[in-house]
Amino acid sequence: MYIITKGIWRAYHFKNGEEATAWFATPGELVFSVWGYISDEPSRLSFESMTESEAICLSKEELHRHFNSSIAMANLGRRMLENFILLYENWLMDLWKKNAFERYLTLLDEYPEVIQQIPMKYIASYLGVTVQSSSSVISRITRQGFPAASTRGGISRFTTLPAPITAPWPIVTPGSTLTPAPIHTSSPTVMGRAYSSP
Repeated sequence: MYIITKGIWRAYHFKNGEEATAWFATPGELVFSVWGYISDEPSRLSFESMTESEAICLSKEELHRHFNSSIAMANLGRRMLENFILLYENWLMDLWKKNAFERYLTLLDEYPEVIQQIPMKYIASYLGVTVQSSSSVISRITRQGFPAASTRGGISRFTTLPAPITAPWPIVTPGSTLTPAPIHTSSPTVMGRAYSSP
């Protein structure tokens, strides 16, 4: 398990021979495979740091040692797993119920740093569209003037729903710049137990 302290990571798998981004993670969030953790088998997801990153790495043995040390630590472990399950279910609901346009708006609200720093091909992969199609999604936002959130909705994306798009955030108007160009401070580096089967 990794606890991110700096940078942006992504989880991905292979679909029809192509990388498909499952989710992004930022400082304060956990990166691990529930499947791999519980089954002791290789993760079905691969993890990659997309920017210069720092993370705390904890093995399953270390986690169990901490969780067995006290009731408080055991409760902490339970809450960590519960939060991760909530995040996973939220991701599934987004995948099933939202189109690429709606998912981009959610990403813009909850992870503005991803929009600003990650190359569009990975964002398009997350949205399930081509890079060309993702450009039309962005142009629709700038054309229709949807809110551009500069901060995340709610205190924690684990425990609150994204803020509605009617919130009083700055409006993106036609001709304005939505985000700066992607910036990379280092090449992506595969981190940790990164294994997936095509």
